[in-house]
Amino acid sequence: MQARRGSASTADVAFGEGDDDPPAVGPVETHEGAAHGGPGVTAHEGPAQGGAGAHAGSDAPPALPPFTRIQILTVTAIIILVGSVVALAAAGREPDIGVICFGLASILILVDPAVGKAALAKIDWSTVLLVGGIITFVGVLETMGAVDLLGEAARSIGSPVIAALVLCAVGGLVSAFASTTGILAALVPLALPLVASGDLPGWALVAALGVCSAVVDVSPFSTLGATAVASAPEEARPRLTRILLRWGLSMVVVGPVLLVGALVVPAMAV
Repeated sequence: MQARRGSASTADVAFGEGDDDPPAVGPVETHEGAAHGGPGVTAHEGPAQGGAGAHAGSDAPPALPPFTRIQILTVTAIIILVGSVVALAAAGREPDIGVICFGLASILILVDPAVGKAALAKIDWSTVLLVGGIITFVGVLETMGAVDLLGEAARSIGSPVIAALVLCAVGGLVSAFASTTGILAALVPLALPLVASGDLPGWALVAALGVCSAVVDVSPFSTLGATAVASAPEEARPRLTRILLRWGLSMVVVGPVLLVGALVVPAMAV
């Protein structure tokens, strides 16, 4: 049978022969044998023009939107905060970071009240009040001499190892609620008489005090842990608080035992 013009057999379609017309773009369908009742044969010849370019273009990352005015002002306020604190500290003055932050935040709220209102609604005020109250309470205890009293009690213990354990435990317990740097500044002078007597190695005791005071910093009552809880999604905050609380309280007990056993005791035997 001679194929009519415009039609092609299956073999011709496969090799691009049997048709003088220009090749079609996209799928080419032929139905040979349809007149004889046979099934039609469909041949597909390559994708349509422009398809490859469309798929390649879809892989490109979307362009990031430009910074808004309030975002630029916020970054500027952060730079001003850091610069002012560094400049005042270099000049021998003690900057009040809280007052500077409130002043810059007030300016940002006045510039864009809608964004300021939305930001205030996202602040975890319960965490802010908790940390503020604990810091105030621990500050009162330090002013009254409670930390010094605990340190003196630890120093009066006859056994140097037990005294080191108590000092490390006091450092970890208080540091879970207050500044680690401030606690070390109060406890290291109390440990110096133990070091001066020759009962304990100085480097080992100071290192144990520092690590014991630092491993509890993720407690939800400290600044670091409270920031982590406040930054977490609202539905994850209770679980995160429990995890950090268990870690912090366990380190108050486990930390001194491990560090005194790993640092102080071996150094005493040397």
